[in-house]
Amino acid sequence: MKIRYDLHSAYEAGHTEHPQKEMKKLGFEVLSFEGVPIADCAIMEIMPTSNDLPSFLEVI
Repeated sequence: MKIRYDLHSAYEAGHTEHPQKEMKKLGFEVLSFEGVPIADCAIMEIMPTSNDLPSFLEVI
């Protein structure tokens, strides 16, 4: 599953560590990672563990 991790929304939700660390805490396995600083987001390919995604993650 390919997702967009919104850095601003994640920070507002209390997730202040690096996106890959936060994804691991949430139980997701990150297969690939690409930071997109100009858009304040990261694009990741993840191995989903559930269909319930936090509000700062968007399936793309």
